[in-house]
Amino acid sequence: MFPQPVTAHVHANLRYNLWCNTEFFYSPGYASTVLKIRSTYEQWRLDGRKPYFVYLGASTPLGMLGFADMMLELREQIDAGVVSRPDRIYTAAGSCGTLAGLLLGQKLAGLDDVEIVGVVITDRASANRLVLDYLSDAALDNLHSIEPAFPASTEPPWSAMEFDHGHFGGSYGMPTREGMAAKEMLAQLENITLEATYTAKTMAAMLADARREPGKKFMMLHTYNGVPYPDDMPGLEHLPEEMQWIRSAEFAVPVEV
Repeated sequence: MFPQPVTAHVHANLRYNLWCNTEFFYSPGYASTVLKIRSTYEQWRLDGRKPYFVYLGASTPLGMLGFADMMLELREQIDAGVVSRPDRIYTAAGSCGTLAGLLLGQKLAGLDDVEIVGVVITDRASANRLVLDYLSDAALDNLHSIEPAFPASTEPPWSAMEFDHGHFGGSYGMPTREGMAAKEMLAQLENITLEATYTAKTMAAMLADARREPGKKFMMLHTYNGVPYPDDMPGLEHLPEEMQWIRSAEFAVPVEV
């Protein structure tokens, strides 16, 4: 774990992890967190614990195939008349695994005319075209190794899509006024739960474009698991000592973008 703006959602996620008996390791910054991950992994491996490493953001070539499959499912629904063919699809762009999977699936499903927009929710070191190209190629290599009938390369480049940097809010996890307004609207009108870091900002970006481009069909990929938290989650007092500051930290005030 490393610091980010504290919100009610952060509190709930930490309590849920306590409920799951998660073992926390806390570092004061991103760089030290990466070093801590590496040292812990190596120590556990030497201890015979056989750790399984998941990249920050869980963006892996195997995991991205789930989102490629989502695009194939969307194509089936379009062909069956269940949904209209969208002009544009919006998703959050953090570590870019979701976005890479959608781009791969877009080509496999023959939906190249559908625009895909990645709404940036982290800094440019993670969400950029170089990362996106690398992940997309890695996912395609993974698929090609399983089934050689799939192409080993594609054209045009994966980066032929749009990043929306206008709803970031300045730092990872910082809520925005526009995002929180979108979150409240979806809850009232559709009983759909969003969260401040990813899905609220993505919905805010889509709504902003919908106001500027009336008549177009827009779709948002909703990546937040809205299943209610357990009722018996432990309190934050059970966090490690180095994380106790979170209990008294003021909640971040949404910023305007």
